[in-house]
Amino acid sequence: MSAFVLYSTATSDGDSAILTVPNDGREYALCRVYGTFDGATVQASADFDNSGTYCNLADGVWTEEDIKQVYLKPDVKFKLTISGAGGSTSLSSEII
Repeated sequence: MSAFVLYSTATSDGDSAILTVPNDGREYALCRVYGTFDGATVQASADFDNSGTYCNLADGVWTEEDIKQVYLKPDVKFKLTISGAGGSTSLSSEII
């Protein structure tokens, strides 16, 4: 899987683009969130059964720049949600 951009300089609360995990033989990916948080929190969530209901991932929370390993099986839908964005929040994220 090549890099998939979830956010590119997001400045307000909201959901990222949605990644449908490809069946490429990997069981995990790295998710990088970086930029200026200014009080923002980023939460990772996944829709495991294509129901449209997303479950928050327990270890998928960012309050500062970091790279986290996430376990995702094929066809799971994955997204990030920004909340609490401040006036100078500017966040980018990608999954590789």
